[in-house]
Amino acid sequence: MPKLRLAVACAVVLVIATAGSSSAAGGLPPDPASNFAPPPSCSTAASCLASAITVLDRARARLGQPAYRLPSDFAALTPAEQTLVLTDLDRLHYGLEPVTGLTADLDAAAAGGVRLDRDPTATIPGLITLTSNWASGYADMPLAYEAWMYDDGPGAGNLDCVTASASGCWAHRHNILWPFTGTGALAMGAAAGVGSGGAPGYAMLIVQGGTAYHPAYLYTWSQAVAAGAGAPPPSVSASEASPARIARAPFRIALLRVRGHSLILRVAALSGLRLRCALTRLIGRARGGRFRRCGARTTYRKLSSGSYRLRVRGGARTLTRSFRVG
Repeated sequence: MPKLRLAVACAVVLVIATAGSSSAAGGLPPDPASNFAPPPSCSTAASCLASAITVLDRARARLGQPAYRLPSDFAALTPAEQTLVLTDLDRLHYGLEPVTGLTADLDAAAAGGVRLDRDPTATIPGLITLTSNWASGYADMPLAYEAWMYDDGPGAGNLDCVTASASGCWAHRHNILWPFTGTGALAMGAAAGVGSGGAPGYAMLIVQGGTAYHPAYLYTWSQAVAAGAGAPPPSVSASEASPARIARAPFRIALLRVRGHSLILRVAALSGLRLRCALTRLIGRARGGRFRRCGARTTYRKLSSGSYRLRVRGGARTLTRSFRVG
């Protein structure tokens, strides 16, 4: 089996800042206490995928987290589409904005990283922030993704984490969970193929653009949700759960879609959780933003063109998303 390798990882905030930089470290979720290695080998595509899903779920369980809720067609998705699904499931788990979808130019950039055995990059006009990962030698993309997320600390295959104090430790994980702070669109590219040395290679990159960046998506998180990704937790009746338990239960934004000058919001939450939403239009200093009651299905209409921030609060937890109208 080819040697497993992870490239030096970086996040570029266009005057280049690494994923471990103090400018974003406060917004990154905590790193695992230790590595969780993927299985050493598998024989067929089906067995490799099954192994990947098993080890991903076990890695989450060790962190006290629920299993991945994959779409029903996950096995039929391309490696790039699988990467988007896994990334957004993890980003949503930590209350981060999901990546909207894949684009052709970013997929091509990721394929270039695979061919050259290095982190991919992109020179597309309008980009503000870029994070990227590369790996080699894994049997499939989900196993490479598992290494980025859960096997990226000291003693693993991360080439930039040779000691426990190295700044590159868990940097691939940081790149997946990067807390993008702008208001522009998020997009992803990913690819699997054969690198220059003949070993299987995998690469991904996530970008955020400015107001002039309007990507055309090939496959979106909304499509994954429609196929069952991140299915909502089962409802809990009043006789089965106390108000305190309901208030502590996690919830997630299942859909945030702009159509013309309307915003469609769907929230997956336990029955009985009181939701409050604050929609802020960002013009100079933020305006508005007062929390008001909202439901699991909410539509905001007749929005003016511009950048917005939406906050959804349930119990003690608040999720924040940014988007643009017009």
